[in-house]
Amino acid sequence: MERAHVSEASALVNQIIELHQLLSKEGEPPKGIKDFQTRFTELIAHECCLAELSIYLFDCLCYAQQSPYDGFEQACWMRSAAQLLYDICIDWDHPDSTAVREVYEEHIEEIDETFRNFAWEIPPILEEDFPDWVPESHWWWNVPIRKDMSPEERDRRINFAFYDAMGFLEEKKKRDKKDE
Repeated sequence: MERAHVSEASALVNQIIELHQLLSKEGEPPKGIKDFQTRFTELIAHECCLAELSIYLFDCLCYAQQSPYDGFEQACWMRSAAQLLYDICIDWDHPDSTAVREVYEEHIEEIDETFRNFAWEIPPILEEDFPDWVPESHWWWNVPIRKDMSPEERDRRINFAFYDAMGFLEEKKKRDKKDE
């Protein structure tokens, strides 16, 4: 089985978010949701799908580890999608759900701990960039402690690779001039 492309994964995340928004508008779960959850659980419990879920959660962890720089927003999106999948799509009464729970437990605690460990260093998401669909229970979106981080510091952290490259080029220019 081929790995999903980033655009396919992004489309799936968007569909999970849309499903969450639809379910949030409804007063009670729609008819057929239990059948959907049962079938989804049976499908995701296949070894190849569990492996993909594990890879997705590992990728989320990698972004979380980059949170003090450019990874925070992507980690939040991925973590929220994973939580919505967990909350909405899995039939936790189904016997196959045990394997799914194990994959989640293996990764989610480490992702969350990473957010907590970097809370002081993470550039906050700007208010205008904060998605309106995020449930209050998704605390990780609000984990940055330094809400007063200056725009300059926030920019330097998020675009650190650019600034590092510019610094490297400036140093190289100085060395080249010195060698002339």
